[in-house]
Amino acid sequence: MLKRGMIFIVAAAVFLFVLAACDSAKPPQKAESYTTYTDPIMGISINLPQQELTSRTISYTQLDLSKKTGEYLPKEGTSLVFQPDKAAVPLFVLQYYDENSWDAWVKKGLNADKITGMANTEEVGRKGGVIYVYAAPQPNATGMDDDTKKEYERVLTLLPTIRQSIALMYREAADTGTFPSFSTTDLNGNAVSSESFAKYRLTMVNFWGTFCGPCIEEMPDLEKLNKSMPEGTRLVGIVTDVSGDENKETAKQIIAKAGATYENWLPDEALLEYMDSHVSGVPTTLFIDSNGQIVGEAVVGKRNAEKYQEELEARLSTLLAPESSRSQSEPESAESSELTAP
Repeated sequence: MLKRGMIFIVAAAVFLFVLAACDSAKPPQKAESYTTYTDPIMGISINLPQQELTSRTISYTQLDLSKKTGEYLPKEGTSLVFQPDKAAVPLFVLQYYDENSWDAWVKKGLNADKITGMANTEEVGRKGGVIYVYAAPQPNATGMDDDTKKEYERVLTLLPTIRQSIALMYREAADTGTFPSFSTTDLNGNAVSSESFAKYRLTMVNFWGTFCGPCIEEMPDLEKLNKSMPEGTRLVGIVTDVSGDENKETAKQIIAKAGATYENWLPDEALLEYMDSHVSGVPTTLFIDSNGQIVGEAVVGKRNAEKYQEELEARLSTLLAPESSRSQSEPESAESSELTAP
């Protein structure tokens, strides 16, 4: 779920997936000289100067600190990294941890810096069983040329204002209600709409982004599931950060490399609005019935084919249950009570 929710590493070279302009369905709000950047991927809002947004100072990556922190690892997912355009050292990083694990580590006497493996760690907030943390390494301009050092030091002065602005976005649950009506195209330009749900007993909808490491890593497993989907079901993807031609080729390359053959849709305004208010992170997967109703809880985070198969079967069982109950309490004709097992 999470678009499809923070641990940190001070490294001179970090491989980053650069965030494209996918994050907000609504125009940015001005607050003095800062712009409020709303991020449906991590589920936060943050005030940044327009220059930092224009220069793509915000990036995403999946950080592996297993050698640095041992067992104290964050939840699987992406981290938000903020660093000057010319410098290779992050100014701060945001990532999320399992709330129960974090509290257990603290109870053992560990402080936040020890858990994250980085100094200056602070708790941002908690929601949905997840704790969000912020960490900023000690400033270090060693080895920078004069221009880079000047830019680095300029952005350092912004950190107190930026840090104070970071807030969690509390959203409605993504596992209830009706999926929005939409009319859009897939990556190949073919028209698709919410009316297509009526053709299937259950549609599995996977929200993902081209910058999201876990999203890309699970694609081969999704394709494995796609090849064995029960009759009357289907799998589709929604690429959260493709708008018009922007990122379209990147998405196609990722899909081709993963060998994924299922449809991938582009978000229209209705889907963008839905993501902004309901999808707190990617990958997030929903299950939609033939009436456009969401069935069961959202699956947030990466899963393998077997786990997704279990989730799919659980939703199908939910759809069958009311018919079974009715047939026991109110006998019907053989024709009306027959259901074809998927």
